[in-house]
Amino acid sequence: METAGSILIVEDHKSMRETLEIFFRRNGWAVEACDGGVEARRRLAAQPPFEIIVTDLVMPEVDGIEVLREVKRVDATMQVVVITAYAR
Repeated sequence: METAGSILIVEDHKSMRETLEIFFRRNGWAVEACDGGVEARRRLAAQPPFEIIVTDLVMPEVDGIEVLREVKRVDATMQVVVITAYAR
């Protein structure tokens, strides 16, 4: 079965990370997931580019904006979606 593409999910809350993994896999994506920005930086350095990165905004140590900056430094063509459960 052909995949829709590869996606990296960066989410520190396990239940949300697993929910996103299930959703994207069911919709044909090859999914990799990390539990935060520190791990995301390692994955971005070690693996070929992903088509899409979905990252939480509010995370300890390395937040979603830092993940976005790192993604664009590695490959400016990668698409990034920033999500959050925190609203103001």
